[in-house]
Amino acid sequence: DLGALLASTQDALNRLKAAPGDLDRRTALRDDAQQIEDYASELHIYAEASESYLAALRRYDDDLMSWTRSLGAASEALRPDTFPFVEHLKKYPQPVGEQTDPPAISAAQVATYTASLQRDIAALDPSPGHTGTQANVSATIDSIGYSVAAIWESGRSVEHVAGLHSTYRQMLQTYDGKVKAQEAAANAPAPTGGRQVIAWGVDLLLGAATLAGLAAIFAARKEPAAL
Repeated sequence: DLGALLASTQDALNRLKAAPGDLDRRTALRDDAQQIEDYASELHIYAEASESYLAALRRYDDDLMSWTRSLGAASEALRPDTFPFVEHLKKYPQPVGEQTDPPAISAAQVATYTASLQRDIAALDPSPGHTGTQANVSATIDSIGYSVAAIWESGRSVEHVAGLHSTYRQMLQTYDGKVKAQEAAANAPAPTGGRQVIAWGVDLLLGAATLAGLAAIFAARKEPAAL
C-alpha cells in the first residue's frame, strides 16, 4: 500500500526531526526509505518503458503524416481525421503537449532522485562510527523529505503520461486504416522507403508488453497527502 508507506515515512521523518539522536527512530526512517527506494527503482523502469513507447508512437505519427503528404491533393480529405490525435497530444505535459500539471518528469530525473535517496539512506546507518552529528542528521532528514516528495511527484507524472499512450496508439491505427483507404481510392503508388509501419508496430507491441507488466505497481496506489 503505497499511500500507507508514504504516511509512515512522513511520520518517521517527523519523529526523527524531533529527536535526531534517537537510533531507533533513525532505523525506522531508514527502513521506510528503503521501501521507497524499491518503489523508485521500479518507477524508473516504468518511466524508461513509457518514454521508449512514446518515442515509437511519435515516429509512427510522423511517418503517417509523411505518407499522407505523398498522396498530394487527396491528402486534404484526410485532414479532419488528424484532429482527434492532434487534440489528444495536448493532454501530454509540455513540451510534447500543453499541460503543466503534472509536469513532465523523465526517467533520468527519477534516477537522480533515487540516487540521492540511496545516499541519504547510507548516511542514516545507525551502526557505530556512522552516527554523525546532529546537524548532519538534520540535513539528511531534510534531503530524504525532498527526495521522497520528488519521487512521489514523479510517480504521478509517469503514471499520467503512460496512461495516455493507449488512446494515442488506437487513434493512429485508426488513421492508418483511413490513409490506406484513401490511397486505394486515389490509386496512388505506395511510397518507397518512407513508410515503416511494420517496424513501429513491433516497437509498439514490445513497449505495450513492458508497460502492461509494470503497470501493476500503480494498481493499488492511493492518493497520498503531500509531504
